[in-house]
Amino acid sequence: MNVQRADFEIRQGSSLLKTLIVQENVGGVLEVFDLTGYEARLMIREKLTDSSPVIALYSDALLGTGLTITAVDGLIEVEIPPTQTSVLDFRLAIYDLEIYTALDAEVYRILEGFITLSKESTK
Repeated sequence: MNVQRADFEIRQGSSLLKTLIVQENVGGVLEVFDLTGYEARLMIREKLTDSSPVIALYSDALLGTGLTITAVDGLIEVEIPPTQTSVLDFRLAIYDLEIYTALDAEVYRILEGFITLSKESTK
């Protein structure tokens, strides 16, 4: 599975909601990837060398929240509420999104890129 690149912006103090479709190349044709048996995690860091992420999102409720998977449709919904975006304080950050099976038997990085923070003036 190829990793895709997508840069995006978070508006400080606003909700962020993105829906992603996971696809795989099968014989030269893009097909929806069935996410049955997979969980997802997304980490945002100011620098790759930072030990702790600025935000960590998970589809596994035992680890956290923020990602919702609709398995047979290959959909991953990313949601960051305004309570989390309002406290962000970076100019540029890096992120990646992985899908994985139990005990990390299979791990695929499916999306990566940069995030810019649009600072709010109304607080």
